[in-house]
Amino acid sequence: MNNGVRLEGQTWGADHAPEIDPFIATKLSVIKGAASIRYGMDAIAGVVLVDPKDMPHAPCLNGEINLVGATNGQAGTASGFWKGLLAKNFRLKLAYTGNDEAAGSFSTPDYYLTNSGVKEIITLRDYLIRKKLWSRSLF
Repeated sequence: MNNGVRLEGQTWGADHAPEIDPFIATKLSVIKGAASIRYGMDAIAGVVLVDPKDMPHAPCLNGEINLVGATNGQAGTASGFWKGLLAKNFRLKLAYTGNDEAAGSFSTPDYYLTNSGVKEIITLRDYLIRKKLWSRSLF
């Protein structure tokens, strides 16, 4: 689960790895055994909980940019985020995360794995409205 949202990509996608953006996670928790049943009957083997960075509590605007490269497939990934609270009395907190990944066909020492290239774009937006007695988050 990423920020409370269940990840279902493995049930229908060609890739069999979770679609977790490693740049947004600050804490990973593994829930195994009987405790995982609270996340659904098909989670009996276990659950990985991904906790993103917290929203700011004081007026600020901050961000981060991450760049990753790989020689196999001439792959590259760019990821960034910004979060902000515009004013102390302004109760709307905003966050935007983006990730862009591209790679050509991957290779072994003897041949190329044709049709193994990747192009992936992920964007996440998080809005949090706080009142004295309640708060709502839209992810």
